[in-house]
Amino acid sequence: MSQTQIPDFNGFTITLFQDEDGDWIAHFVEMPNVSAFADTPYKAIDELQIAWQGVKESYLKHGEKIPVASSFRERSLVV
Repeated sequence: MSQTQIPDFNGFTITLFQDEDGDWIAHFVEMPNVSAFADTPYKAIDELQIAWQGVKESYLKHGEKIPVASSFRERSLVV
C-alpha cells in the first residue's frame, strides 16, 4: 500500500469532484477561483498545487500577504 503526501494548502478546504465530461476538478472552498482539473483525482490535486504556487507568487510579487484559511489561522494561534 502506497502513501500519498497531501500538499500544504495553507489550511484551505479542497473540493474534489468529477464533472459530466469525466474530468476531475479540484478547488478551494474558501477561494473557488483557485482551481484545477485533470483526468485523475491525483493529477487534479497536483495541478491545484501548481495553481496555488502561482497564486502565492502573485501575492508576493504584489507585496501582499499570502492568504491562510481562517480555520487554519485559528488553530495556529492556539497556545
